[in-house]
Amino acid sequence: MDVDTPTSRAVYRAREQVRQLVQRGVYAPGTRLPGERELASATRVSRSTLRLALEQLEEEGILDRQPQRGWFVTRHGLIGDRSSSLQSFSDIVRRKGFTPTATVLRHEVRGATVEEASRLGIPPAASIIELRRLRGMNGNPICIDRSLLIEQRTPQLVGVDLADSSLYETLERECGIVIVHASCELQAEAANAADAELLRIAVGAPVLHYRDVSRDQNEEIVMTSELLYRGDAYRFESDLYRQFPPPV
Repeated sequence: MDVDTPTSRAVYRAREQVRQLVQRGVYAPGTRLPGERELASATRVSRSTLRLALEQLEEEGILDRQPQRGWFVTRHGLIGDRSSSLQSFSDIVRRKGFTPTATVLRHEVRGATVEEASRLGIPPAASIIELRRLRGMNGNPICIDRSLLIEQRTPQLVGVDLADSSLYETLERECGIVIVHASCELQAEAANAADAELLRIAVGAPVLHYRDVSRDQNEEIVMTSELLYRGDAYRFESDLYRQFPPPV
């Protein structure tokens, strides 16, 4: 849609008005929005314009349309990005219009296990920084983030306070390291008791286990991460292509 047309400007205004109502808690997660007629009147647009605005918020994961029931605010606002796009948790949450949070659960220097050393490409028992944080969106827990960084490459992070901070941004600012490439995998699991308590979900509830190995601008390994996302708060998107003509 042309951003300079009167219709597109009206859609933008309506979308941002509804977004602000959600962010301020006027419409809490899980609640139903007023009917389209009432909401269109409140935002001073036509119902067709309002519907376009609501559909855009649905694409962002903020709203969910349920047939015969209406529009609902998603429980936490789905987050996620396309598989070809590497973004930090903070970047994704900010793009949705929310505030990223991070509570530090562990921040220590220790020796790498054999398995950890293999993933990082360093000798066993080499010094690493373990950072474990509870990441959230507007204070709501979204994922448990455990990162292991090669201490020799990131010594500046030993004494840095990483509460409510983006690790990518901190690496750039403190170490001059830019993360540009990550090899990742994603697996569905059931939450154990400890993780369920942190994420405020039931034991056995679905979670998405994301693992990656991150490299810098020189394609050198910097860290490996494991993130455990609430199943109702993360959406994985990907563009898939079929080879044509098919191989013989």
